[in-house]
Amino acid sequence: MSKKFFDERRNFLKTLAVIGGAAFSLSAVSPKNGASKDLSAQQEEKQSSGTYQETDHIRKYYKTAGI
Repeated sequence: MSKKFFDERRNFLKTLAVIGGAAFSLSAVSPKNGASKDLSAQQEEKQSSGTYQETDHIRKYYKTAGI
């Protein structure tokens, strides 16, 4: 195989890495589904509710744990 092939492949992989990193950064920064609350406000809201919420995740855990 030629050096040109390896150089083209390396450039292609570098480009993919840069694009993937940029896509991840943008998805981590932009709000999803119109959620404008920050994390601390969401945590305070959960703590202030004071009620136990049994979600699907909790029910699945109970089922697998035999509870």
